[in-house]
Amino acid sequence: MLAMRSPWLESAFASAYSHAVDQGQWGTSTINSKSGALPPMLVTQIVSSFIQSVQTPAGGPNVITVPLSQGRHERAEWVTPELLVETLRTELRRDAVSLHNERNDTDRVKRSLKGIGEMIAVVGADGRFEKLVNRSELLARVAQEVTSSM
Repeated sequence: MLAMRSPWLESAFASAYSHAVDQGQWGTSTINSKSGALPPMLVTQIVSSFIQSVQTPAGGPNVITVPLSQGRHERAEWVTPELLVETLRTELRRDAVSLHNERNDTDRVKRSLKGIGEMIAVVGADGRFEKLVNRSELLARVAQEVTSSM
């Protein structure tokens, strides 16, 4: 959904990747692990090139930028609640588990597993975001605990 809102991000990444990989290497794999990791030097080149492409001396007439130091600007927007709602629409999940409202860890785990979606937000007593919990990983840990105690 972010790419649909800001297709220039994908374009900037594709350009950075293609410039970092030597044209002679296109027939061979640059990925060096089953998880898709790239060699550190290649990653450094890609990130550097990507940052250069989104940071400009000044924004164009129809380009939203955020001012940085030394007169530079970055093509970006501040993330606001309105931006999230507008961008994520029906995919925005608002369910959360409070670290303080549930009576104990068991109640927090139960509430975490009952929600919809892959992740659930964990919030503090004041409702502020603390972290994300992956429900699948949590369920796997619970299953491991249960089977190990049998």
